[in-house]
Amino acid sequence: MCIRDRNYAKTNPTAYIGQVLSVVADGTATAYTIQNADGDLAPLGAAAVDIATDSEVSEMLSEVFPTDNT
Repeated sequence: MCIRDRNYAKTNPTAYIGQVLSVVADGTATAYTIQNADGDLAPLGAAAVDIATDSEVSEMLSEVFPTDNT
């Protein structure tokens, strides 16, 4: 992968986390996703995000849908 691809992912205002990029090197195209604001690229299909635990999901749902009606 070329430094230009990472620069695009890091600095281009149209780039966004999760965006799919096709990088062609030596006649071979490889799909990547932008992982983070630093412009790190991960091969498509690689784990690019952490999966929330059950307790994290429960906490998020409690914040979004509180049980008190005050």
